[in-house]
Amino acid sequence: MGLPLSVKQDTKLTVLPIMRKNRFYQIKIRLLDCLAPPVIQQHFQVSADHGFLAFKVAVERSSADTGCLADLADRDIVEIIAFHQLQKSIGAFRKNNIHRQTAEMGYYLAEEYWGMDIMTEAIRQLCKIIFDTTDILRIYAEPFTYNTGSRRALEKAGFAFEGIMKNNAVKNGKVLDMALYSLTRTMEPYPVRRLTYEEIPQALELCWRVFLEFEAPEYSPEGIAAFRASLDDKERNRKMVFYGAFDGDALVGVLSMREPQHISGFFVDAAYHRRGIGRRLLEAMRRDYTRQVFTVNSSPYAVEVYRHLEFVPTSGEQTVDGLRFTPMQYSAKTAVSGI
Repeated sequence: MGLPLSVKQDTKLTVLPIMRKNRFYQIKIRLLDCLAPPVIQQHFQVSADHGFLAFKVAVERSSADTGCLADLADRDIVEIIAFHQLQKSIGAFRKNNIHRQTAEMGYYLAEEYWGMDIMTEAIRQLCKIIFDTTDILRIYAEPFTYNTGSRRALEKAGFAFEGIMKNNAVKNGKVLDMALYSLTRTMEPYPVRRLTYEEIPQALELCWRVFLEFEAPEYSPEGIAAFRASLDDKERNRKMVFYGAFDGDALVGVLSMREPQHISGFFVDAAYHRRGIGRRLLEAMRRDYTRQVFTVNSSPYAVEVYRHLEFVPTSGEQTVDGLRFTPMQYSAKTAVSGI
């Protein structure tokens, strides 16, 4: 049995938006404190009396209430269980001895829920909880090599592929290889992650502040008003995914995406320019997409910034509602160098 993860009791779980097949969903996590049921015991090989922290996760349309988030308690295992109980689960277990600051993660998702990014979001949330509230330095997972969906979920959550472990498991009499993935506590400045609904107003405020300083001088009053109206459009914002770069608790960079794969906003606080934050934001966003083609309507000020990130113009400058922009595109096939 592993050592306690020692999760702080005042930790909060968050609600994150996901979009699939033109429908918006949110993952809502509520506390369910109980003992490991038999199926979880078998899947994670834990004892019946091994206490763990369980969460009931409902996947709902994004118009649903986002309140009533759960407090965490101190347990050995952090466990997430979704509706229909055992069809979705995830757990992280602290290792022992010299590996006591390493955690192993395992998860399960019923086939009917594949392709909705449910497990990717669960992995992200669980890892954030662990890194925010414990002394764990490294989280690793070992999916079967043939399980491309599981491996992709880890990659989209930021895990790095470390190699193939040959003949690492025997399942139903068959010897199988496993892939090793890990996520380490960032020792680098300005970590990037997906923003929650609660953080979006702060992101929009940063966008407006940077816009006024660097881009508004290039626009007419009509263009400035149009940009402000876009920030105030709650329905538009609800359909976007926001990424944020942080310096401690301070949000210092924002990238927002709308369907299909279009960058709708990309702003870095003036005090943090030329520190690689824009590239970090772009890298984090790219991990969420299989098709590596992205478009943006660049302001006159940002054209050279996008060129530096391997975007290329697809047509000349245009003006719509007073907003001047140059359509640009990033493609992994045409980029001068990978990010």
